[in-house]
Amino acid sequence: MKKISFYCFALCIFLGLLLPQRDRPLKFLLLGWALFVCYSRVYNGVHYPGDVLGGILLGSLLAWVTSRLFRMFVNIYLLKVKRR
Repeated sequence: MKKISFYCFALCIFLGLLLPQRDRPLKFLLLGWALFVCYSRVYNGVHYPGDVLGGILLGSLLAWVTSRLFRMFVNIYLLKVKRR
């Protein structure tokens, strides 16, 4: 099973949540790229729209959870480094 919409949106949302506010144009570029890839999957008949929508939702959810865990572990690591 091809999960390209899942991977595109997971990467887009993960980086969008971790990048600072000054990189807003890059965030929009990533979102445009992910939307274009998802649209092309439906347009070329490779996936049904429901498959792409499911990939978008699942990828976004996984990216949000992963970014929260990443920030938590980075903060814990930085606290340990500062204590040395």
